[in-house]
Amino acid sequence: MQAEIFGSAELPVTIDARRLPAGTRLERLLLDVMVAADAGGEKAVVSAYVNERLLGSTVATPGEPTHLDLLLPAGLVGTSANIRAVVQRRSAQGDCRFEPLGYPAQILGSSAVVLTAAGNGLHDFSDLATRWAGGMQVIVPAWAGERPTQLLAMLAQVLNRLSPDSASIEVKFSTPGINPAPTAPFIAVGDMPPADAQLRARFDRGRVTLADRSGRTLLDLGGYADGAVAQLVTAGGQPGLWIRSLAATGALPSPLDLHIDHGDVAFLDNTGVALAMSTERDTLVRIAYPDQVSWLTVAERFRAWIIGGVWLFVTVGFLLVLQRMFRRRPAGANE
Repeated sequence: MQAEIFGSAELPVTIDARRLPAGTRLERLLLDVMVAADAGGEKAVVSAYVNERLLGSTVATPGEPTHLDLLLPAGLVGTSANIRAVVQRRSAQGDCRFEPLGYPAQILGSSAVVLTAAGNGLHDFSDLATRWAGGMQVIVPAWAGERPTQLLAMLAQVLNRLSPDSASIEVKFSTPGINPAPTAPFIAVGDMPPADAQLRARFDRGRVTLADRSGRTLLDLGGYADGAVAQLVTAGGQPGLWIRSLAATGALPSPLDLHIDHGDVAFLDNTGVALAMSTERDTLVRIAYPDQVSWLTVAERFRAWIIGGVWLFVTVGFLLVLQRMFRRRPAGANE
């Protein structure tokens, strides 16, 4: 990628994470940018953005490549890494629109990405891309053979977004009333979660809602009858995605474009992703179960009163101890 600098220029590059080797992820970006010398001696500044986040900036080295070694933070890169190198140089004319001469800049072929093992944990939906690279199972309810159109639109969108084109797909039908037991990385669709799965959003604790820090309800799944919930799960040591329909018929929404990428729980409807969140990183939104009342729920609701009561109890206890100490002192101790 190359461009002519008239005051400022952008050099964009995109890396498709779905084409990485199976079981790997992006860890670092080694960017080499060559910037031609300015006849007036003005120095250029090279800045690098990944998915519109500024990761590094430095003054260009005259006459040789400028190196940027950038650590990619967790959760930043999804199914693609959109890299944008911005080269800026002060215009001698004071206005780059009237710059008489442009100077070339280029991202060199010596640039590279550093890969690391993906590990066993799942943190974002995009983590499934390299897990599915070696093949995957799609587990659907038994009735899907008779009514496939109620599932195909959603499944096609998920596979198109998250799986490599070369990944092999095995379709299996689950047995009614039995939790599916995948033997490979998977997508499971149905009311019952995969066997031994550790769930991030549960449906056996009554009504499910999304709440903010103050406990105010942002989304109530009780009124979300035409939607679905997708969440990352690990079952039998296999990484996968469990999609549960909220419709009475078990049908999944049919969005035209599904941008499922970041987060580990997503609430889906016919327009796409209504809301995606990370149960590990999000501090503004949490999954709540209003029908399940426990001492933790009560404690959270009356947290301020409990803290105030504890401080009052400690203060009163301290005063009582001091009172007893003064009463026990001899009559002439103060003389």
